[in-house]
Amino acid sequence: MDPFIQLLVEELRENILVATIESKTLKEKLTFKEHLNLCEHVLDMTQEEIKSEFLEEEIRELQGGWDKFKSYSVDALIGLIFKQNIASSLIMSFIFRKAMDPCWRKCLPKFGRPLQRKLCKYECVVDAARTVVAELRGSISKCNSMPDPVQCQRKLQGEYLKWAKKLQTYTVKLKKVQIDAQKVSLKQTVKRATSVARENKEYVKLVEESKILREKLSFKDHIALYNRVRGL
Repeated sequence: MDPFIQLLVEELRENILVATIESKTLKEKLTFKEHLNLCEHVLDMTQEEIKSEFLEEEIRELQGGWDKFKSYSVDALIGLIFKQNIASSLIMSFIFRKAMDPCWRKCLPKFGRPLQRKLCKYECVVDAARTVVAELRGSISKCNSMPDPVQCQRKLQGEYLKWAKKLQTYTVKLKKVQIDAQKVSLKQTVKRATSVARENKEYVKLVEESKILREKLSFKDHIALYNRVRGL
């Protein structure tokens, strides 16, 4: 799957997971275990499943535009917002993709271990988002030369704020991956967590099945307690 599409799919997965965790309706209708299983299902869905179920139409639009405009310079792409009235969010996606693709593709053969490859990819994503923010900042300063400077500033400033927030989010994720890369291997972590879980089997079952905890705690707090008891 195209690296840019992979990023869209994983961002959507995160949004679905957050909505599932924070849903008051699900908390009322499901048991803790059922709610937990639903979250695990979201995490276990393949990228192709998420793409086909939620993103098929949007991806067709993105791919069609990308095939048509990928050879354009950044200034030319931004000009399309006003000359051809193409959605600014779509154009910013193309600029992001132009900046990200060459870097991201170098990550595939460079590292053998998944965590190192993930670190490489997020470094690319952060750099690409930083490029978009810088390009937008430069383009806003050129709005006075446009036929409608006010409209130009309004559109580009809106995108600037959106991408500045994206850059912040991607930077936080990169730092998290950097921290993960410094920890012990995943195999050792899973082995230790499994051992602790076995020792605390009765407590795990109590936390999992407690109706009082289900009623009194938010689902997020219940998960945190559940993981603490399991030693994760």
